[in-house]
Amino acid sequence: MIYRLFIFFAVGLALLLAACGSDEPTPSPTAIPASTSTSTPLPATATPPPLDLIDTLMQMDDFTILSMTLNEVGLADQLHQEGPFTIFAPTNAAFAELPDAIKNDADAPFDLMLQIIVDGALAPEALTQTSTLTPLLGDAAPLTVTNANGVIEINEAQITGPPIAAQNGLIYPIDKVLVPPTISILALQSNVPVANAVLPNLLQIAEEAGDLTTFLDGMQAAGLFDILSADTPHTLFAPTDRAFEQLVENTSGELLKKLDEDPAPLFKYHLLDGYLAATSIQDGLTLKTLAGAPLTFAAQPDGDKLQLLINNGQAGAAALVGQELAARNGVIHVIDAVLLPPDE
Repeated sequence: MIYRLFIFFAVGLALLLAACGSDEPTPSPTAIPASTSTSTPLPATATPPPLDLIDTLMQMDDFTILSMTLNEVGLADQLHQEGPFTIFAPTNAAFAELPDAIKNDADAPFDLMLQIIVDGALAPEALTQTSTLTPLLGDAAPLTVTNANGVIEINEAQITGPPIAAQNGLIYPIDKVLVPPTISILALQSNVPVANAVLPNLLQIAEEAGDLTTFLDGMQAAGLFDILSADTPHTLFAPTDRAFEQLVENTSGELLKKLDEDPAPLFKYHLLDGYLAATSIQDGLTLKTLAGAPLTFAAQPDGDKLQLLINNGQAGAAALVGQELAARNGVIHVIDAVLLPPDE
């Protein structure tokens, strides 16, 4: 065996030496025939044109849930062919934080997608000032743009990076899903806990509280008193008697006269359909009241617990005080201020 290997090596070496000593020129390689294609190739320095909005999203790992949802609700064709649009694009992580009630609601995705798309390609300069945008969902679900020290927020969501250019618009990544007021978590979580069946109703609970007398009088004047003893569950945000005193002290006579003549809008603004426990209130949650206008909630650290606020930063903001008052037909959250509807 060793002998054979030696012979093989010797023959190979002889052939190599013969090749090196030859005076014959090395033949040129055969030229590749010219292409017969009639297409014009891109110049070497050309940049491929950007993809459309939906294809751009599909190419990015952070937006797989968004792109799939846009396809599922039938908006993909519009984002392929029309525009320009601006998409405030929640990441996969943002979708993961949605309450289960919304994730499990078959009707929610369409409104969620219409809420994040705005007509026109909004350059970053257009988002530097406080303004209001109207999404494809319509005027009932406005988007409020705020800019605090360079941090731009759309409603409760923060823009987390520069715009991503597409052929027919721009994409801004955001860290939360924008939930429109048309989606009511209460409608999805309307069942009162079974254990509450043995409790008194909302009217009895409010009367026992002792410091909700003005609220009860106002509910009666507004023609809403029957809600307190109805079988259908409701959530009440009930200002204390002191809160109503402060409203009188700090409000113009003209507005007080208007509220006195028609108290229904004010008190409907403190009522929600369904049962909302305090544990279901999350930072950035927005819910539609019986008045039609939404309430926006905030949850802020306060020592070793969370302070729950309503319409924080707006006129008539309030904080939840004390424990929730559960009833067999709903729940009462006592608040320290009277909530004023947006048109007041």
